[in-house]
Amino acid sequence: MSARNYLQAVIFSITIFSVENKSADYLQAQSNCFIGAQPAEEALWEEVEKRIACSASARTWFQYAYQIGSGAWQNYGYNNQCNIELPYAKLFNSAYLLLHGLNDDPSKWHPTADYRNLAEGAATDLSHNAHYIFSYAPANVHSGWNARSIFGSSVVEVSCLLFDEDSYSNDPAIRAGVCIHEGLHHSKYKSGYKTDHENTGCFAGANACDYFWPHAKGDSYIHNQTHIWEWKYHPQSGNVLFHSPNQAQIEFLTDLVVYPAEFVPKIVRESAYSNAENRIENRIIGTVPYWVHVPKP
Repeated sequence: MSARNYLQAVIFSITIFSVENKSADYLQAQSNCFIGAQPAEEALWEEVEKRIACSASARTWFQYAYQIGSGAWQNYGYNNQCNIELPYAKLFNSAYLLLHGLNDDPSKWHPTADYRNLAEGAATDLSHNAHYIFSYAPANVHSGWNARSIFGSSVVEVSCLLFDEDSYSNDPAIRAGVCIHEGLHHSKYKSGYKTDHENTGCFAGANACDYFWPHAKGDSYIHNQTHIWEWKYHPQSGNVLFHSPNQAQIEFLTDLVVYPAEFVPKIVRESAYSNAENRIENRIIGTVPYWVHVPKP
């Protein structure tokens, strides 16, 4: 047994016997992941609670928009939906950030509606009927991926790494970007386009690299009736608008850094900045023709 697994077992045992009022959701989730909210999660959740107080209507919207079913999330926060230490509330936190986290400045890469069209699996222009299902295995089992798309059954399976207390990806901005990334995979599948990443050309390596094709900021499906997200496998053609999953994810994170709504905490913008830069440096083939701005105080 590894040191981490041993420590996890000890912590789990202590929690069971010393904290009797923990819910079944809390104990089941902790048996698979280290449960806990990082400062960025807590800072955003505090702002979310000020605005909606974890209301039933907001959670109903979330469950519909992201196609959240009780079965897959039964032991991972579904019965304790306002506990920000659990996966359900964390994904809800990210969904709220994606829905309300950008301001109305038209200079953004994309308006909020464009990003929602990808992240939400229901009632959108590019609806791909993607269900967000938490993967039940421990974090060290899924060390290679944050989420994956299962096209035949229209599923986005999110792994423990997006929720594990010790994981870099346990962050509301990163999690929101992952939803956009996987949503674009599904949109491309639905439209009959190539869904894979490129195998070479970036530091991250096999099946992790993407192209970044510049376009005018604000140039979107909403503004000019061009299907901005779709692409055909001939990017050399000047008439083809192209977005890769990593590009869409980077553009959202950049918009969150530069054009945040007033309530978005600086620590959340900092994590968005860090992840955008990381993806530019490690996931993009060639050079991205812009820099992510450092978050303003």
